[in-house]
Amino acid sequence: MNYSKNDLLTIGLIIANIIQFGIFESANIFEIFILFALILCLFQKSYKFSIFLNDQLINGSLFLLPLLTFFNTYDFGTIRLINTLAFSVFFILTYSLGKNYSTLSISNLLFPISIFALAINFIGIIKYGFTSYRFGGLFINPNQSGRFCYFMFISVLITFFSPEYNIFKKFKFYTYFFLLNMFTFSIISNSRIIVILLLVTLIFYSITFLIKKRSDSEFKEFYLKLKNLKINKNILIAFIIILIFFAFGLFDNLFQKLIGNSFLMLKNDDYTNGRFVLWSLGIEFLLNNIAGVNDNVISTYGLGSIHSNYIYFGIRYGLLSSIIYHLIFIRIFIFSTKYIFKTKNAFFLSCLTIQMLIYWIFETASVIFPIIFIIYSYGSLIKEINQKKST
Repeated sequence: MNYSKNDLLTIGLIIANIIQFGIFESANIFEIFILFALILCLFQKSYKFSIFLNDQLINGSLFLLPLLTFFNTYDFGTIRLINTLAFSVFFILTYSLGKNYSTLSISNLLFPISIFALAINFIGIIKYGFTSYRFGGLFINPNQSGRFCYFMFISVLITFFSPEYNIFKKFKFYTYFFLLNMFTFSIISNSRIIVILLLVTLIFYSITFLIKKRSDSEFKEFYLKLKNLKINKNILIAFIIILIFFAFGLFDNLFQKLIGNSFLMLKNDDYTNGRFVLWSLGIEFLLNNIAGVNDNVISTYGLGSIHSNYIYFGIRYGLLSSIIYHLIFIRIFIFSTKYIFKTKNAFFLSCLTIQMLIYWIFETASVIFPIIFIIYSYGSLIKEINQKKST
């Protein structure tokens, strides 16, 4: 599998994002890499920037986000302009990489990232030791670790069960090992959002299956592949050995702590662990400050831990900016669902996007690595649609 310079740039963007927002939160590695990638691309004569996307709604949103910082906030802050402008540039850059240079297979992008994911988990065990409850490893906290492992787990799982042949199907032993590893580290982080996102994935798969008639030959073939999926005997033995290694900690954490605590919270009518209170306070503050407030005010009132990106983004950048930002990804989800059974990239894109939209209800993180997968896949989908139209 050969990787071009642009493939490596995309992989570098993802790794830089993981390092900054998961391991070294105070560093500016991601921003520096975006600038580096941008300069490198500008000096390539053959590079094509898709400054204007195929979707006018997203075009307008990317233009409005930086513009609104001049009059949509109570006090203009340079950091707001830089952040929103950087997001627009980052979106265009990542979209351009996907639209103009993708191999039309997300698996080629995921595979080296999956190796990186395994490496940092095992380095974390070596450095800090293994614990079956709230394991964080190299990450800033267990929630960051759980989020990272879950999104890697679900990205590879979706890719593995996609109809087309890919590298994860070629190396099944590696894929089984990776999925077990990521699922285990997701669970032992004790992050309850993982349970919700897994349910979302199951529901999304089920709805997709019900919408598409079984009589459809293409989808029926996909269904039969899943139904007749066989596991090699050696792979099964290795799988059991790995499971035994993690068994005590995994099951203890899964049943006694994660699920046990979840049932306790449900009994007390608050699975969100206090988020309902935070959300109501955040919404009240936002409605009284619809143009947003600066970081000093956010810090003073403790609004940084509001646990909802929809509310937090509005508090920091203004209500209108929050609507525009999240509307971009709602639009991508709606667009991708139209092509689920017609293209290679649409199912992965729609499934990952809806999970981010659900994730943002409970957590605050505007630009994390699944966003790169989403934007890159969106560009790849547009490229695939254009190719189909031209032929």
